[in-house]
This record gives sequence, C-alpha cells and structure tokens, in this order.
Amino acid sequence: MNIQNKLCALIVFLAPLAALGQMGHFQVEGKLPEKYNGKKLFLNYAVDNKLMKDSALVQRGNFQFKGDLSSPSIAEIRSGDMQQLEWVSLLLKNGKIKISSTDSLHNAKIRGDADVVAYHKLATQIKENSYQLTKAFFKGFAIKDESERNQYFKIVDDQVAKATNLNNELIFQFMTDNPKSIVSLLSFRNHPLNNNSIKNDKKIAYFEILSPSLRQTVIGKEIATALQQAQGLSVLTNYIDFTSTNPEGKQLRMQDILAKHEYVLLDFWASWCGPCRKENPNVVKAFNAYKDKGFSVLSVSLDKDKAKWLEAIEADSMPWYHVSSLMYWDEPVAKLYNVRSVPQNVLLDKKGKVVAINLKGQKLYDFVGKLYQSPNN
Repeated sequence: MNIQNKLCALIVFLAPLAALGQMGHFQVEGKLPEKYNGKKLFLNYAVDNKLMKDSALVQRGNFQFKGDLSSPSIAEIRSGDMQQLEWVSLLLKNGKIKISSTDSLHNAKIRGDADVVAYHKLATQIKENSYQLTKAFFKGFAIKDESERNQYFKIVDDQVAKATNLNNELIFQFMTDNPKSIVSLLSFRNHPLNNNSIKNDKKIAYFEILSPSLRQTVIGKEIATALQQAQGLSVLTNYIDFTSTNPEGKQLRMQDILAKHEYVLLDFWASWCGPCRKENPNVVKAFNAYKDKGFSVLSVSLDKDKAKWLEAIEADSMPWYHVSSLMYWDEPVAKLYNVRSVPQNVLLDKKGKVVAINLKGQKLYDFVGKLYQSPNN
C-alpha cells in the first residue's frame, strides 16, 4: 500500500456513511470540560448516502445534537479542523447516545446500545494505534524544504505500515467474531475495502464471513459490486469520457484533452487530503520532466470549497488541467470511475486506453519515462 493511502487510513478511520432503512430519530447528549464552553462542535453523518452536517455550541460543558436517521451511520464529531486532532468517531443510531470526557473530545467515552459500544471500542483501538503517527505526519506536512520533508517521511514509513496493517487486522478480527453486526459491515465498507495493499481475494473472503442478511443490505450490495469491479479491473480498459468545470468556470472535456497529448494522467485528489498533498510533488516532478514530450495531467478535485481548492493548486505548483464540481464525495467524475478514496490516478494514452492504475511516488516518474523510451514513441 502506498504511504499516502496508509496515512489516509490513519487520519480518518471511517467517513460518514449509512445503510438504508426506515426513518427514526436520534439524540446525542454530551458533557465536556469547561475549556470547550463557547466553542462549536461539528457533526458529520449520512442519511440515504447523503452527507449531513450539523453544529452545536457547548454551553456550561453541555452540547446536544438531534436529527432523523434512516439506519445506523458512522459519524464524527469535531472541534476545529483535523490538524487539531480534536475529533471522535461514533456509530449514530436512533435513540439516545451519551458522550462525556473530563479532559478532551479526543478521549471522550461513548455510551449507547450494544452496537454503539462495540463500535466505540473498535474505533478507540484503531485511533490509539494511529494517534501519535497522525501527529507526526501533520508535522511532516509543515516542513517546507522538500528534501528535508521526504527524509522525515522515510523515518516514519515503516511505523505507518505497521499501524495500518494492525488496524486492518483489528477490523478483520472484529468481523470474524461478529459476522452479524452492522459494525462489521460499515467498518469493512470504509476501511479495508478501500485499502489498495490488501488483495481483492482477501477482501472477498472476509466479506463472505458476514451474514447473508448483512450482505443483502444496500451497503452490502454496494460492497459486492465494488469487489466484483475490482476483480475485473484491467489495463486494457478504455477511459470513460466526461465534461467538468475548470477553475475559470469553463467546461473541459476529457476527450479533447486526450487528443492534445500522448499520455494523460487522470488524477483524483483534494486540498483537504494530506496524503494527496504529499503525493503532488511526485506528480509535479513527472509533469515537468515529460510535458515537452506530450505528457500532461488532468486533476479532478473532490473539494467543496473553491477558495481552498485554488489555494492548494497554487501552493503545490500544479500547472496543468484542473476540474471539479465542488461536490466533495459526490463528485460525478469520481463516481464515474468508482473512486472511493484519494489519492487515486489512471494513466491514459492518446486513444483513451488505460495504461496503468495508481502509479505513485517514483513509480510514476519511472513508468512514464519508460513509455517514452519505447520504440513507438
């Protein structure tokens, strides 16, 4: 698994998602230390696969969230941005859930029914495995000098790999022990399923451990489809054409860009994705080396804030094609290409043939270089 994808697994355990069902009502009540008084907390969750957001002000140490929910949803409550590491993941269900802490939101305890408690225990184990490494990575992202930053990341590479593998095994063990639990289904959906270092055969084997009733849910069927698509992925597959909006508000068509270049890297990323930002210098390196030979890049952003998208493009010196619908995980192009995590990329030739998938780091530079050494170029 690429180091960038490893960190994605460390930074965000589970993004908000839900399985469809009948609508009901949830209520989250929390108690935090006085230092949180006057601060806003932010809740992200999903209803019918649509991202929902809410906020609550902490007053006298208390806060509350209420809402309607069709079925259990993995959610997160944050105070500030991700770099402050002030967040907690929870299983949101109809009924009452209580959150409390004597020191920080990060260390909050969560009470609810058996599923809520089981998820909290699993998420806490994974979070503790990752917390210090996540802090280390944010420190690395702040290093301005590229050479110094790369050297820093080499030091923690092995630690990240070990932590990621341990987190995966924790989920697999939970699935084995709890094949009928909705926690098993949702945890698998947003963690091992999107981990490129895990062979698809292994994913299928663990998915089949789950009970037939779970596999027949909406989420279960989505997972089955994704696993089937991954089995059939081939470098001989052709591109899927699309049109999207560039930073200037103009429409760009994939087919038109392919016609102008020998090879195009279709790159999926976002300004908020730390691993993507770490990967960008590698894409810049390949672009600068081969752009005069006919190589280019089309980056599709999963951003939702245009200002932050544009700031990241400038900060990371990305002078190629860019498009985004600013729809976050609902980005149409990402859905078209079945992109479930970032960074991801697809290398296409002039005819739209898929030449390679997910070339990262030095591999991207070396692979494109070999293409131009071919007698056909």
